[in-house]
Amino acid sequence: MGLRSMAKVRSIRLKANRLTMPRRLVWPCLMFISLLWLPLPAQAESVITTDAPICNGAAPSPTMFAPRSTPAQDILDITWLVIGIVGTLGVIVMAMIAFSIVRYRHREGDTDEDPPQVYGSSPIELAWTILPTLIVFILFLVSARGIFEIEKEIAPEGSLEVTVVGHRWWWEFDYPEYGFVTAGELHIPIGDDNTPISTFLTLESADVIHSFWVPQLAGKTDVVPNRINHLWLEPNTPGRYLGQCAEYCGGAHANMLITVVVEPESEFKKWVANQQ
Repeated sequence: MGLRSMAKVRSIRLKANRLTMPRRLVWPCLMFISLLWLPLPAQAESVITTDAPICNGAAPSPTMFAPRSTPAQDILDITWLVIGIVGTLGVIVMAMIAFSIVRYRHREGDTDEDPPQVYGSSPIELAWTILPTLIVFILFLVSARGIFEIEKEIAPEGSLEVTVVGHRWWWEFDYPEYGFVTAGELHIPIGDDNTPISTFLTLESADVIHSFWVPQLAGKTDVVPNRINHLWLEPNTPGRYLGQCAEYCGGAHANMLITVVVEPESEFKKWVANQQ
């Protein structure tokens, strides 16, 4: 086969690829975009909505999407904001990609000439500089405000103070106001009329790094040797809330569960009397 024949075959193959490759890309992109509008399975909806089936306020399994405390609600609000902004940007980008693939795909009769080139477009450059900057600035302000609100270093007035000490592989709860120490379960009060009562936790470790996390009540906070961290809870619904040490701390790490019992103040006082 001569050089001219080989060049002609190569040209035909290139044109065939131009015709077929865009079509191969169109359907995956369209399918991906369509998935964004598919309804969630019933089981998934029960986990990620605040209407999840509950028993005395506690969800069937630990989840941050069913907050029952002021700090947890603040975290979820920020999460939905970030998901909303990022999701919107993702939909716009994918829609533009799909539009470009369909609108500007190679058609029969097209020439091999390059389309008109655009260089140094000030509006486009300003748009992709200013808009991301504004988005990052908004997310920074909202996140910073949430962090300062959640990570309080001083106990709110009238709050119950508890010292939490992480051991391998159990939790110690010291109630200095009442003069006793318990383990396994953290009992905290809520008003008899479900009025929120703050609980201020001082977190310490007796051995290695742990992490105290009860998703429905507050964010995750590390418990570090020779360092004191703080966490506050303000539950609005009674119940037994489950959590877990969220930092691998050794062989029995999986057994280092957390149970927080939120009970009406009258019941909490009876429990305190029994402990004393």
